[in-house]
Amino acid sequence: MTDQPVSLHSRADFLRRAGVAAIAVSGAGAVGAGVARAGRLAPRDAARSAATTLKFVGWQGYDGTPPSTFPVLQQWENGKGISLSSTYIDVNEDIITKTAASPAGSYDLASPYHGTVKTLILAGLVQPIRVGQMQNWTSVISTLRRQPYLRNKNGQVFAIPLGFSADLPLYNPKLIKPPKSWSDIFAKKYRGRYAVKDGPEGNMVAVAKALKLGHPDAHHLTRPELKRVEAGTRKLLQNARANASSYGDLLQLLVTREVAFATTGTADMIPKAASQGVELRPWFPKEGTQSYVDNYCIPKGSQNYDLALAWIDEMISPQVNAELAQVYGGGVVTPQAVQYLTPDLRAKYPYNHITTFFTGNAPLLPPIPVQSRIFATYSDWVQAYNRAKSG
Repeated sequence: MTDQPVSLHSRADFLRRAGVAAIAVSGAGAVGAGVARAGRLAPRDAARSAATTLKFVGWQGYDGTPPSTFPVLQQWENGKGISLSSTYIDVNEDIITKTAASPAGSYDLASPYHGTVKTLILAGLVQPIRVGQMQNWTSVISTLRRQPYLRNKNGQVFAIPLGFSADLPLYNPKLIKPPKSWSDIFAKKYRGRYAVKDGPEGNMVAVAKALKLGHPDAHHLTRPELKRVEAGTRKLLQNARANASSYGDLLQLLVTREVAFATTGTADMIPKAASQGVELRPWFPKEGTQSYVDNYCIPKGSQNYDLALAWIDEMISPQVNAELAQVYGGGVVTPQAVQYLTPDLRAKYPYNHITTFFTGNAPLLPPIPVQSRIFATYSDWVQAYNRAKSG
């Protein structure tokens, strides 16, 4: 398995992640500076005297930037008289903290990771999506469209998938043969030879898989099981050479050969390392990694609901969704978009049998529970991870 071809690709470097969010997470990351993106051409609609500004909070690139990469979207925005004012985030909890701390109507659009959506719904921070008014909703891959995290208990849809990706552990074949199993990583021979990326979910899921815990998956742990995972995570972090704060830092550690392998990574790290004379390959422990789905939501109180809905609908239209994939390097959510991808992007995922992608080496796990009497909640996970980090 260590030499299988690259077939799993994650976000570009600027879409850095530190784990899924919870309603209350101590030490939430600072929010990126707001960046306004106005229409560059006069609106085609003569009835509009000025552009309507949609206020976006989320990951950079998911707002349709850089403009040069989104020619079809730009034409559509200019025709509708729409511009965006964007606030970028550094970690997932920023979307929750920003929307919770701001008056209703402060934002029109948000782009949370799938593990964050249920928290936003339960906290009343987002409003239902009128999928019946969308042209492209029914074109979304059925596996994604049916995901329970998109809905509340009444079946109302609150999020629209925009793209997907997966964890991609990497190693230097000239330095090491990577572990065959997550459990092998604790072996003495690997001590000090690997790096992890900071964040509770990725690290603790790896440990849970190594310990064969979960009901039925590694996101659903009882509190006694979480204590076992906490102990394993402490050892994982102590044995690591570094706990990188970003994928860029992780790449630097691999390029400088300070570490021989990493427990996670992104596809774009492979050509970046190659440009610096270092070969990296993906490795897949027998227990697999996990997939991620990013989404669009409409925050509570949006004053521009109809335009926000239309903008989301355009972002998942075939040509624009392909433009979006070009920016962040992930998968498109509608099969009709595949024809517009460049050959290298088209080859990244098995679109002819895409549902197997979410059940194979990188399954799409349901979110960690926000509230539960049986299982540890994400707040429990964060506290356990922080204790593990402190040693």
